[in-house]
Amino acid sequence: MPSSTSLSCLLWFSFSTLAVVAGLQLPSFSASSLWRFIFPNQIRIVGGRPALNEECPYQALIRAYKGEVSYICGGSIISDQHILTAAHCLQGMDYMLVQVGSQSLKYQPGTPIFQVSPKDVILHKDYDQYLMKNDIAIIPLKYKIPYLLDYIKPVRLPKLSQREPDVFDDYQARISGWGKVHDSDTKAQANLQTAKVTVMPFWQCRIYFSIMYYELDDSQICTLYQGSGTCNGDSGGGLVIEEEDGIETIIGIVSFGTQLCESGSPGVYTNVGAYLSWISQHTGVHLRQ
Repeated sequence: MPSSTSLSCLLWFSFSTLAVVAGLQLPSFSASSLWRFIFPNQIRIVGGRPALNEECPYQALIRAYKGEVSYICGGSIISDQHILTAAHCLQGMDYMLVQVGSQSLKYQPGTPIFQVSPKDVILHKDYDQYLMKNDIAIIPLKYKIPYLLDYIKPVRLPKLSQREPDVFDDYQARISGWGKVHDSDTKAQANLQTAKVTVMPFWQCRIYFSIMYYELDDSQICTLYQGSGTCNGDSGGGLVIEEEDGIETIIGIVSFGTQLCESGSPGVYTNVGAYLSWISQHTGVHLRQ
């Protein structure tokens, strides 16, 4: 039987070989690697561009407050009275305000804008803030959102048949938010940014994170950052694809990513398809087969 040292070397060699075959950049290998790589509050949209007026009409801005400190998170309109976002954005917050219709963090005259307070905050009961599992939440709103032409409208949920994490492997998707454009930036962008990203094959992402002692499960999906596009959007924001019928569908919620946007490093999203029944239970949104 090999010693523990030789066994570790064997496992590292096996993971390294698989990762190289998969075209992944390997992280440093130590017991603390996971905690160096999971930074849900360090947000950046690298290589993105300002969104056009008609792009991302489902985008919501969540201003969350804890004491005298304020935070910005993204969210997605899934009905005229519900916002889908990440649980880590809302846990422990004292107060929050949801804004839709405007792509700017600052008020712009003549721009349709709707601000509303939450009626409630629904975090998944099994949310784990340490392992970032079940990182999903719903914000029921006090008032209905007025849909305005192409500026404010909901994004569609996946079909019940699209629940598995590998269903959208290699799909092109859109990410959006007010995150940093460069690692050197010290503040968020004033205008909504958007960029394209590729959904990473699930088996590849599992290998990548297993090296850091983190077990990815079926409730999570990944995107691969390849030097352009995005490695991580605003926490809570949607990962959205355009299906064959031309309608945009949300397949993920930004959960966590790497501290820096190295080429080959994946970002992790909550797999929306894995929570369809839970979402429908709390919102009444109709589910497609």
